[in-house]
Amino acid sequence: MDSKVEAALKLGKIVIDDLPDKFVLKYRWNTPEMLAIVAGCVFLDVVFVGTGSYTSAPWGLVLWLIVFQGTVNYLAFSFAANVTSIEINKDTLTLTVKNGPIPWPGNKTLSIADVQRAYAEEYPGKRGTYYAVFVILKDFNKIRLIGSMKEHHLAFFIVNLITEKVMALNHVAPRSLFDKS
Repeated sequence: MDSKVEAALKLGKIVIDDLPDKFVLKYRWNTPEMLAIVAGCVFLDVVFVGTGSYTSAPWGLVLWLIVFQGTVNYLAFSFAANVTSIEINKDTLTLTVKNGPIPWPGNKTLSIADVQRAYAEEYPGKRGTYYAVFVILKDFNKIRLIGSMKEHHLAFFIVNLITEKVMALNHVAPRSLFDKS
């Protein structure tokens, strides 16, 4: 196993539970940058409410600040606290993706029989290169499981785990990630 993957396991960035009836992989979204943003949001909340500056401002500005600050807080706390959980249930033969504890879109349940392969995709971002983990279904639809990962080694590690578990349940020998057929 890659030393960077081992470090991520030790730090709790990914958590793996391989139980008799299901396999669960949890990927934590938080990064040091996100924790700094959360601290900044808390500071702005304290300044906004603590100074009472909203009492003398026009109601439109107060409403805009509440909506803006509420949205920023929701996003910051989501990125700091949320976990993507991928569960492969051996009894129901399903692959379930859940994001939480703060509600976030992307929850889905797929039939293992419909999953053809897993792969990681690289894409450019404002602060470097990001990776996303996808599965391709038999109808050739591409479904994202995890997005915005900065760690390529974790993306490929997750792809290998999903491929191994899904193919074992489909009673198919895992195909190489580099096999184009």
